[in-house]
Amino acid sequence: MDSEIIKDWLKRAIDTAGIAQADLARAVDMTPDKLNRVLQGKREITVGELVRISTFLDRPIPTKQLARDVRPMELRREPDSPLYLPNHEHHWQPAMNQERRFGVASGEIPQVDGTIGAGSRDDVETLTIDLGNGQSVAAAPVLGSWSIPMSVLQRRVRASAEHLHFLECEGNSMFPIIKDGDVVLVDQSRRNPTMPGIFALWENGGQTIKQIEIVRGTDPMQYRLIPANKDYATYEVPADEVTIIGRYVARFTVD
Repeated sequence: MDSEIIKDWLKRAIDTAGIAQADLARAVDMTPDKLNRVLQGKREITVGELVRISTFLDRPIPTKQLARDVRPMELRREPDSPLYLPNHEHHWQPAMNQERRFGVASGEIPQVDGTIGAGSRDDVETLTIDLGNGQSVAAAPVLGSWSIPMSVLQRRVRASAEHLHFLECEGNSMFPIIKDGDVVLVDQSRRNPTMPGIFALWENGGQTIKQIEIVRGTDPMQYRLIPANKDYATYEVPADEVTIIGRYVARFTVD
């Protein structure tokens, strides 16, 4: 890639967006030092970094030649739906998984595009993100993002935005705590059920939300999944058959 073209394009894009270099670096999974060295012409930007910056700032990659360079990287729906190419014609769809977020602005809280079962279970759609060099990761598409003041998160939720995401609930097994159609806030940094609570989880091939307790004295360990709605039965499952996504910390509801 032409480092001078990239450097000039990047400086103009940052100035136009009015974003601090450090904030941009964090938003696109770079260190501030790496981004600064790119801007000084002391380091060549990677294809993945270029794609993430182009997507985050909503700026087309600067030349047709550079756009051709990034075509091997792609975001595609599974199993057979169209490709999403991160170039000047097709922007990278925002997505997230347990470890990383793609195209989600720093400080924003993403809402996953799908519903989580609170009774009946609906799978959240999965994307495969090709990172190049034969590497790829699975992620959930992001419908949009929420902005909540940091003071509210720290005082009421006691979590930072980078660990939070929203999911829409479907079903009534957690009524009256969570109603059908509520949008719940999940903290991915809190996945240990040693302290009982309500968690979003993968179980039996789908995503659901239930209160979880560890069944004491079981070996191998068992979890007790408890619906709030008394019309639904409590049941126990082996802990290794459950993947805890995060702890439920808040909800938005319409009365």
